Amino acid sequence: MNDQQRFTSEGAPVSKYEYDDAIVFVMDVGAGTDVSIDVADGTAMFAVEGKQYDIDLPTGDAQAFMKNGIVGVEVER
Repeated sequence: MNDQQRFTSEGAPVSKYEYDDAIVFVMDVGAGTDVSIDVADGTAMFAVEGKQYDIDLPTGDAQAFMKNGIVGVEVER
């Protein structure tokens, strides 16, 4: 892992991890939380219990994931 940055996107705490081959954005929403993720036109949209948070993504192939209360998007470099 090259870099870790924690920032807030419209009030949502998001961690950004930079690797040689990918950049990963993750948000810990807690297990059992109503959440959905959509990636379109260079933006990741997280909907968490009725609130939407948008994150501008860098250029690259992006894939969303959810596991054990962690939601995120991985963008290939």
